[in-house]
Amino acid sequence: GWYFGQIRIDPVNENRVFALGMEMYRTNNGGASWQQIAGYDNFYEIHVDHHAMYIDQNTGRVFEGNDGGLYISDNYGDDWQKLNTLAITQFYDITVDEQLPQRIYGGTQDNNTIRTMTGAVNDWQAILGGDGFYCLVDYTFSDIIYAEWQWGNLSRSTDGGWNFDYIADQMQNDRINWSAPVVMHPENPGILYFGTHRVWKTMNGGNSWITVSGDLTQGGEDYFHTITTLAVSSIDPDIVMAGSADGKVHISTDGALSWTDISDGLPDRWITRVATDPFDENTIYATVSGFRWDEPEAHVFKSTDMGENWVSISGNLPDLPVNVLSADPENEGFLFVGTDAGVFYTENGGESWTNVMFDLPNVPVTAMKIHNPTRQLIIGTFGISAYSLNLDQLVAISEKKAKESPAKLTCYPNPVKVSAGSVTIVTASGFDVGSEVVISNMAGRKMAVLYPETGSTKIIWNLTQGTGKRVAPGVYLVHISTGGNISSAKVIVTN
Repeated sequence: GWYFGQIRIDPVNENRVFALGMEMYRTNNGGASWQQIAGYDNFYEIHVDHHAMYIDQNTGRVFEGNDGGLYISDNYGDDWQKLNTLAITQFYDITVDEQLPQRIYGGTQDNNTIRTMTGAVNDWQAILGGDGFYCLVDYTFSDIIYAEWQWGNLSRSTDGGWNFDYIADQMQNDRINWSAPVVMHPENPGILYFGTHRVWKTMNGGNSWITVSGDLTQGGEDYFHTITTLAVSSIDPDIVMAGSADGKVHISTDGALSWTDISDGLPDRWITRVATDPFDENTIYATVSGFRWDEPEAHVFKSTDMGENWVSISGNLPDLPVNVLSADPENEGFLFVGTDAGVFYTENGGESWTNVMFDLPNVPVTAMKIHNPTRQLIIGTFGISAYSLNLDQLVAISEKKAKESPAKLTCYPNPVKVSAGSVTIVTASGFDVGSEVVISNMAGRKMAVLYPETGSTKIIWNLTQGTGKRVAPGVYLVHISTGGNISSAKVIVTN
């Protein structure tokens, strides 16, 4: 049954029972005998890995959720119909064809590597099977595509994705992550780097590979001790970075000939992404997730000296895993991160962060790609498919803000007990006409909106949400918008 194994009983027939797991079984006689009604064989009409089921007691219709989507049956599972109009794809990675940006590619959870040729919502097709992960398109020739399925099974197409050849034979005896990273050289698309527990390099588009590092993890036998992320500098392609699931970050400044461990100063946690800066070759980034350890803190780290020293630039990000980071190549200091609750951006190198939802629900964002010629930010979510955002619109909004830095925002008492009844929110610059104070929880859900008096410098939040009910103990974000400035602060509410 695995972790999602469940039992469901027909509400009008106690002898009809469904057992959900990777496969699915049904009994019509209280368990005296069982019939398999879903599995890995092609003759089954339904995808494997069964997570959810609801049986309508009035109609007998069965709704079934699995790794392939949502299915229905009107005869208790003898036949199934897929409801294929829900945008619920879970992306592991996403990329854009540099020359034909309407073509978007992504690796998805148990639903192949897929692409759209037009950018339309109804024009996605599978081009490589299995769980899809990292994928690349040659930025000089769109017919050359790299894609992989789980455990680093990397393939290459030279005919636009219609056929793929396996190119990962040399690496398959290594420890390889479920999502094995592969990146392309920014000046020579025939040079690729691939991560196992060490780094591999090809100079000929994957025809042959050589190892260019030793073990860049803490070492060990299981697949946790593997490389999870790679990056190559767009300013100096000799700068290559690698991060691992067990907390290691290494850097090379000579095209991967030699490596330096720069993990000191970073938490011993899963390195979700390493990234280089498009304006300063000495500036690098690392994002971290503590999900495996039940540690919710957001971790975004920055170094301006190639990893000799790290500082946290997590600032006012919610205490959630950070999965991916992209630096805007057009605007220095603009960074975007995908977290377990959507996208956040900073325009000052991480001093403060703003939620960039724009009709995007609070969903894990696991992949991100900037196509600079069209100024599009493409993201892949883990649950509601892919989205795009015009970055020039976002920058235009930012440029409307006042040139001076946002006024310092303070809240007191902080922490505040629920029994205290209220917290005072203060801004030294005073509130302008139309100012708003928005309080949200750490998942991004709006709890209250306050409208301060014009010219005042403070407003009181009585620790209630829109329904008038007191908020529960926890951490809350306070955002104020006044005079063209946006400022944020955290308020800790305790029992």
